Amino acid sequence: MLFQTSGLLDLYSREETSTYLATISTPNDNSQGFAAIAFDLIVAIGGQCRASSPTDLRYAVRCFTRAQKAALAGMLEDPCLDMVRCFLLMAFYMLGACRRNAAFMYLGVASKAASALGLHVTEQYRHFPTQVQSIRSV
Repeated sequence: MLFQTSGLLDLYSREETSTYLATISTPNDNSQGFAAIAFDLIVAIGGQCRASSPTDLRYAVRCFTRAQKAALAGMLEDPCLDMVRCFLLMAFYMLGACRRNAAFMYLGVASKAASALGLHVTEQYRHFPTQVQSIRSV
């Protein structure tokens, strides 16, 4: 259920997702920010895709709502690559929920943040470590 976006949206590798899971399960860690939001969104999309029972959908909605509140609480003030990835996941979830207008709003935020970060300027990538280069090129 955790990797339902793989193949279609390769925003996170399995290793990153496993790292997020380990980070989130660490008690009293206040540096969880994007990790917790991304993990909630990945689980929400997985629950939405699985939907073998009404419980799956309720759990997906709960995870998405928690991630949405956290994302909108402070992420927009300081755009970063993780913010772009989270907003892309929120757009993907909304498309699955048949809420096109909300999906396009999230996609617009991700697009503008990516533009502000210069993700479209590939010449700048050489200044980043190899791992960051591969993430930025996705």
